[in-house]
Amino acid sequence: MSNTFGFDPQLPTLPLAFDLDAVAHLFAEQWPGDGGPLIISKVKLQDTKYQPHARCVTTYALTAERPGAPAIPTIGVLEITPEGAQHRLYNSDPKLPWLAAATSPAVMCEHFAALLPNSTITGCTITPVRYRPNVRCVFRYDLETSDGPQTFFGKLLNEGGELAMATISALHSAREHNPGMPRVLPPLIYWPDIHVLIQDEVQGGAELNDLAFDPKQDTDLRERWLRDAGARLAGLHGCTEVAGPPRTMADDLAELREYIAPMAAVDETLAEQYRATIARIEALAAAQPEPPATASHGAFRTDQFMIEHGELVMIDLDGFCWGNQARDLGNFMAYLRWKAIRKPQDADFIDHVGQVFLAGYQDAGRNIDQRWLRLYEADSLLKIMGRRFRSLTAKEWALVPRLLEAANAVLDTLK
Repeated sequence: MSNTFGFDPQLPTLPLAFDLDAVAHLFAEQWPGDGGPLIISKVKLQDTKYQPHARCVTTYALTAERPGAPAIPTIGVLEITPEGAQHRLYNSDPKLPWLAAATSPAVMCEHFAALLPNSTITGCTITPVRYRPNVRCVFRYDLETSDGPQTFFGKLLNEGGELAMATISALHSAREHNPGMPRVLPPLIYWPDIHVLIQDEVQGGAELNDLAFDPKQDTDLRERWLRDAGARLAGLHGCTEVAGPPRTMADDLAELREYIAPMAAVDETLAEQYRATIARIEALAAAQPEPPATASHGAFRTDQFMIEHGELVMIDLDGFCWGNQARDLGNFMAYLRWKAIRKPQDADFIDHVGQVFLAGYQDAGRNIDQRWLRLYEADSLLKIMGRRFRSLTAKEWALVPRLLEAANAVLDTLK
């Protein structure tokens, strides 16, 4: 077992979470219920949330197999505390009691039958896609119907399902009066009895992120999509009729400070440098008030757009808020810079991508406050850095000083 994760003496079993062979063995040996011998043929780490000296919760995409039976895709959870390690499957989450219904083919066939009254539902295959313990789970529902196969995605939420339904529906409808806005797929229904929000599958499944950085694609085509992405974000920022929670630099600074403890557990010196850069952002941001807030995606990157029928579709709107428009732009630019750090051979092209995107944004009629853009770019660079430690993404730790250097270099332009 690797010594990489032996830095927290209060969590002596922490290395177990990153030994995938040991995790597979653990779940295979202690699988819930009866049914005979079982093997885990696939285990992939999905997410990690580390709280120094207290706990680490990791989730894994698992495939379980028994001889003569179909493979079972599922999600496993491992929680490590000072008392040791405990594991379970995602659907035994006591904070999400609706999982039992949302993972029952019989129950879901009844629900989809009501949603699709002109079709006969003959089968429902349920695959968990992403799971956040105690908070949410995303499912893929593949239906066999009298009209042929149909696929839907469902999001089970601990709370806020009605608000999510209302917000996404409003964003979809707002485009009628704001044609420059991005297309947003409308939610089909929210079932409060099982806390599940249902949306259609994006047809084709092409991602802007894949197309934009694929050198095999036509250069003019890629640039056209990137300019359109910038224009569509500008359209969202011009939307005035959809309410959302406020988000300010003060909120982001509070988030950044949450990452200091996990970083310090690994590298105290780096954490002190990180703390000093947060203080730089805070001081520079205090020099002038933020501009009026606009409707914002909240976590904007190239992978927040998909392409369906030749049109961009904005996805992942859980973080929709009202904030400084530079916040979305800065986050976008920071993730491009992170990509360039990881792929230095593509750095010139990645920089070009950013400029094309910003040009599309400005061509759509919105101005860019360069000072706030740089502040939020530095802010997001520190978010990316801090999240590498909260998630214990050790394979990227050698690169995180480059993120800190980039953030300070951006701030240096504001002197």
